[in-house]
Amino acid sequence: MTSNNAASPSQSFLSWRLNCSFFQENRSPFLQRLNENNDSHRSDEISGSSLLGATFNFTNAIIGAGAMSLGGAFANSGGFISIACCLVSAALAKLSSDQVVSLRSTFPKECISYETIGEKCYGFVGKALVLMNKSLFAFGCLVAYVIVIKDNFGQGLEGILYHNNNTCNSTFRTLLRNDTMVATIICTVVILPICLIMRRKQSISSYLSILSLTSILSTLFLVAIVIYLYFVNNNVPTNNEKNDDTLFVKRWLQIRIGLFPSLGTFVFAFIPHHTIDVTYDSLRNPSLQRWKVVSFWSLFSSLVISLMLGIFVYMTFWEETKSDFLNSYPPSLPIEAAKLFLCANMILTFVLPFIACREMISTLLLPNTNYDDDESSYCESLMNTSSDVFQATKDINSELHGSLLNTSCNYQIMQPDDNDDRIQKKQQKHIPTHVDDDLPQQQESELLLSMISEDFLDNFSTNKLIEDEHLHLFIWMTILLWGTIVAIALTAPNLGIVLDIVGSISGSMIGFILPGLFSIQLQGFSFMGLLMVIVGAIVGSVGA
Repeated sequence: MTSNNAASPSQSFLSWRLNCSFFQENRSPFLQRLNENNDSHRSDEISGSSLLGATFNFTNAIIGAGAMSLGGAFANSGGFISIACCLVSAALAKLSSDQVVSLRSTFPKECISYETIGEKCYGFVGKALVLMNKSLFAFGCLVAYVIVIKDNFGQGLEGILYHNNNTCNSTFRTLLRNDTMVATIICTVVILPICLIMRRKQSISSYLSILSLTSILSTLFLVAIVIYLYFVNNNVPTNNEKNDDTLFVKRWLQIRIGLFPSLGTFVFAFIPHHTIDVTYDSLRNPSLQRWKVVSFWSLFSSLVISLMLGIFVYMTFWEETKSDFLNSYPPSLPIEAAKLFLCANMILTFVLPFIACREMISTLLLPNTNYDDDESSYCESLMNTSSDVFQATKDINSELHGSLLNTSCNYQIMQPDDNDDRIQKKQQKHIPTHVDDDLPQQQESELLLSMISEDFLDNFSTNKLIEDEHLHLFIWMTILLWGTIVAIALTAPNLGIVLDIVGSISGSMIGFILPGLFSIQLQGFSFMGLLMVIVGAIVGSVGA
């Protein structure tokens, strides 16, 4: 008689090595109870972010270095046209992110990521395009974070420690004035260890809630400081400005030539597609309707915060606004504190796109090496299985007395290859490949437990070795990716150029062009899909 393939991990584990009629649910009350306990235990562990928590996480993914540079984009483009670009970018980003999740639901059992949608549509080319552009976008975010740290951390700390003290010229103060050296130290001492520690997705999920809260609070703190300084720093128009009737037209109605290269910044500020999969999978009871609530409030909140930040910075410095706006303010304690708070936010936020970028690069270049998830998940499932089996030893003994010996069954062990080390181990330990019906009850139950425990330990050790073999690859990939990011950031001329390039090329691809093409391919022609492709093509070609 063949065994029944039950859904629980414990029964699947037993059936994997044993083929016996007593494992049928109607013949083994113990396994019925074990399955029920597993289901209840697993249901307690199934948790996720609420709508509010997912909204915070998604908002945190949207607001970042892009929002910090909107003031400079306003100065390069013009007032009202910049507001219009923000509104259009946010609206299209909302529709596009909803479209990606909608396409995911087209394959509820097979398609679990943005890149898999691309593979369903255009094979390896589609998957590679998604992975490459998501990696480039996440890479651009990381470079922008390091640039923000380089431009603000040393100056902010110096302003706090040596406020109103112009006579002190200590070695430490000289070091703080070397922005490149300070950024290198911060990236080496703080950021790199965090990236090495944060290895698996289980670590990310516990990290998101704290990260999102601190990030959003720091952004709101910056907005409050900007608004406060706008009203405090006597922004009263002079007599010449009052008599200049063309000033309003120049500052708000005029469309400047800098609009075209600034399109990338407007797109960068609202594209969250490199984190859609993480946010959607972390949502409790994920569905398209619940996702639409999250995406609406996240992008609406991001739009309001970004516009307030960009408009008030622009109204403070007008055409002189820089992409890294904090350096435009004169030294003061609120500004120095804001710089440190912003840098802390960048440090905490750095690890999330870094892990995403590292995983996408490893998937693209080494598709068979999923060291972050597969082996660890398999080992964890085996550990959970062993815990269930060994914790119920007493129940096994009692059940075997009542049902095992009353059932005529032979234990057929799956035969591995001849060179399998486990065969040699079993031969050395004289473990038989079947259970004799004439064995005493206690010996037979002990033999069954011995077979199960040794089989678990062999498989756990094998997968642990597989995981250790990939450890050196994980370390070197982390160091090389980190080093490349830091090197580019330290030599980049300014933040605005990085955001313009990344937003124009990879942002337009993952945010507009690819979702539009995938939608047309899977769901048929639609004007919305065509619109996203056209907008993405314009931003990508003109902006770049």
